[in-house]
Amino acid sequence: LFDPIPDEAARATDAFAPDSTAPELLRFQVDVDAGTLTLNFTEYVFFGSLDASLFEMHSAEDGGDSVALTDATTADTLESYDAYYYWDSRAQHAYYSFGDTITLQLAMDDLDAIKASAVAADGASSWLSASTGAISDMTGNGLAATGGRKPGAGYIADATLPKLSAFDLDLDQGTLNLEFDESVDDDTLDL
Repeated sequence: LFDPIPDEAARATDAFAPDSTAPELLRFQVDVDAGTLTLNFTEYVFFGSLDASLFEMHSAEDGGDSVALTDATTADTLESYDAYYYWDSRAQHAYYSFGDTITLQLAMDDLDAIKASAVAADGASSWLSASTGAISDMTGNGLAATGGRKPGAGYIADATLPKLSAFDLDLDQGTLNLEFDESVDDDTLDL
């Protein structure tokens, strides 16, 4: 137990050591069907500090295909979270949530690049690396680089069938161009 100190008798601290420990990526899960990547960290991180372009997905521990995420995934992810706004004397600022788990909403181009590659074709081909500073903790310490590729801890396959979104029939040229709502393997087309 301790003796309470009333407000009028508050005392200064003898010493203060700020947080200087960088957060680390513990594990991740990929859901190709939903187009999400869920990341777990060793401590709370500030979602508004996310820079998804510093994450890269791979099909193997060494070598294989790689797909670097883009700033579009950063934008789509932050848009999926509620933003709170505050003003200081100069401007309005967005404040996003925080936690030890964040779910990235993969931008359509990033998801299409993943689906068009060998990356995340199954659980065994789901690897992730992160560069320093891809996200920061609550005191601004940037994420420690992974120092290698981390294997996925969970995987959900793409179970949603592609949909035909547009077509162009040119009778003079004898061509039919089909456009789908996601990447497709043209070797599987059966006319």
